[in-house]
Amino acid sequence: MTDTSTVTDEAAGLRSKNRQRFEIIAAVLLGLATVSIAWGSYQANLWGGLQDKALTESALLSTDAASEYAEAGAIISLDQTLFVEVFLLLEQPGADEDATLDTGEYITSNMSEQGEAAVNEWYDSDREGFPFTDEYYQSFYAAGDEIIEESDAKFEEGSKNNTTGDKYVLVSTILASVLFFAGISTVLQTDRVKRVLLGGGVVLWLGAAIYIATLPIASL
Repeated sequence: MTDTSTVTDEAAGLRSKNRQRFEIIAAVLLGLATVSIAWGSYQANLWGGLQDKALTESALLSTDAASEYAEAGAIISLDQTLFVEVFLLLEQPGADEDATLDTGEYITSNMSEQGEAAVNEWYDSDREGFPFTDEYYQSFYAAGDEIIEESDAKFEEGSKNNTTGDKYVLVSTILASVLFFAGISTVLQTDRVKRVLLGGGVVLWLGAAIYIATLPIASL
């Protein structure tokens, strides 16, 4: 009778120790999952802020580029208008040549530096073709094109930041399921089901932890 009682006590003690170990593992998993979720949420918020910052900078750069293009268009329009006056002046029949040249030089002096150089080159080439070449236009639009490239780069940066933030949100969602598995495993009575749930939670947490370790880290 004593032997049977001793065996029973030992079995009960073993079950108690196993239950304690199980609860400790579950508690540790709950803690790790909670900390991981907090980290994922923190990073998701930071990446969201970086996304907003990059997209805002992209929009501001686009506005600057539009201003550059508008200014370039105004200068080009003025150059072309003044060129028409020079052309009509030179083509005017019976005009005094010296006076015409003086007037033409005065008109071209009111052009942009690029426009004046283009018209002078046109005049020296016996007035062939049109003075305003692709190089002329590009000299004005280059600044705007450069700003547009910066704007596109910032927009792409914002898109990447958004994708990274979404990945952290996904990881946090997976980790939330770890909390569910670990939490419910502590209240069930069937040992097999409890072990399966806790084991599944551990596997999910390890997978999420490995994945989150591959993600870039944002900082303030």
